Amino acid sequence: MKLQTLQYRDEAFASNRLYIMQHPDFSATVVDPASADEVLDFLAEHDLNLAGILVTHHHADHTEGIPKLLELYPGCPVITGKGVERYVKQANHILNDNDVITVGDTEVRAMATSGHTVAHYAFLTNSGVLFSGDCLFRLGCGRLFEGSPDMLWTSLLRLRALPDNTLVCCGHDYVIDNARFSLQLMPEDPALVAAVQELVEIAPENRLPYLLGDDKRSNLFLRADDPEVMIAVRCQSSRDALAALRRMRDNWNRAERIVGAA
Repeated sequence: MKLQTLQYRDEAFASNRLYIMQHPDFSATVVDPASADEVLDFLAEHDLNLAGILVTHHHADHTEGIPKLLELYPGCPVITGKGVERYVKQANHILNDNDVITVGDTEVRAMATSGHTVAHYAFLTNSGVLFSGDCLFRLGCGRLFEGSPDMLWTSLLRLRALPDNTLVCCGHDYVIDNARFSLQLMPEDPALVAAVQELVEIAPENRLPYLLGDDKRSNLFLRADDPEVMIAVRCQSSRDALAALRRMRDNWNRAERIVGAA
């Protein structure tokens, strides 16, 4: 399997990343298509058939491309985890937690990762590639739209337990904003400072995907049980620390928008 990372042309999906698994049998599997156009262009350019569509959760910026893709590939499997199909009506292969399905030459395991939404699944390939959707981001994590801090922390711990060499393909590039927020909170944290120094030197198109081990050391949200992080957010438990971090990050977003409009 060859992994491709693409950006969308539509400014509405500027932060989204499109991941395509290219298989040796001249087929491809796409993950969370916000738009069909970039997928279709890629398939045509490389003379590929669409083997499957993986869907991590139901939000429109991860699913809007599905109807158009199915118009041209009506028999294509739309694969997601249990619960997501209530919203994504095109889903026709429903997986339970830890179920494994084969797409092309690649085995994919569904991992329930509630928090951002109640029904949310990451997908882990047998080659160590993790499609984390909107659960885990570089130096961050997903906003709590439906789930609870307990749900999200349980999900993050599950992903954190994966090997350091896991290649994380997250749903959005929020790297710079996550770095700015984190440095404002813990400006002298050695692992964080080192990670940010490295990230600012990387071209934007090369920031994703990334190695999980790098994030384990520097992502404050993955380190919510770190005593130094708990002190920084004035909490005495990891779940409370995660909730505080996510709340602070949300408020930071709003403050940045106000400043930007001034």
